Amino acid sequence: MTAAGVKKFANDLVAAYSSAFRKWKFDTKYMQLLLAAAALLAIGVAGYMGQNWYSARQAAAAQKAYAQCVRLLNDVEASGAREGWTQLERLAKSEYAAHAGLSMASYFKVIESKALAQLDDQAGAIAAAREAETLVRKGTPFVGQIRLHSLLMQMDSSDEAVSARALEELKNFAFDIKAPGRDGALYALGRYHWSRGEVDQAAELWRELTAAYQSEDGFSSAWAQAAARLLEFVP
Repeated sequence: MTAAGVKKFANDLVAAYSSAFRKWKFDTKYMQLLLAAAALLAIGVAGYMGQNWYSARQAAAAQKAYAQCVRLLNDVEASGAREGWTQLERLAKSEYAAHAGLSMASYFKVIESKALAQLDDQAGAIAAAREAETLVRKGTPFVGQIRLHSLLMQMDSSDEAVSARALEELKNFAFDIKAPGRDGALYALGRYHWSRGEVDQAAELWRELTAAYQSEDGFSSAWAQAAARLLEFVP
């Protein structure tokens, strides 16, 4: 091979290696992008699954804590011991702080409110009940009962303005046919009139309650059943 031929062969070899190297770099670049995208996807999926697992674990812990509060509430209601109500108030407050970001947070505030009422802390009981009402999320089970609890607490207020306003809200609640928990409001408003000797008004409300919420298939509202029993004493 002549010198010129050797030089041409060397140049062609260098060119071939150069082309192959450039192609390898191009493929490697996009392979790195694909690997990076796959890694990000894996991290995202793992994060989503981890978040779901963490949320489920938090919810289970909140339910367990609430069950503990309810057991203590039942025990204290049976015994009536003041120290029991104090213990319940502290437990409910502690569990609320531990689960404040969850949908069940309002339930702990309701129990705290009940305990404070038994401890003669009317202002604290009303404040906790109002907070429970603001915390409850739309569609949460027992949203109507939490609202009713708050209104009844406020109706017991020594502040006549607070009590009067709560009564008006209870009336609006009872006559709102779309309101969740309306059956409880109808019953409570009837009891209010009953306590004032306004038997006819109470009976009218309870008849509406039983007509709307009492059925013959065994699925009647507990409030309707209670109202039906009281209607037996109405002439």
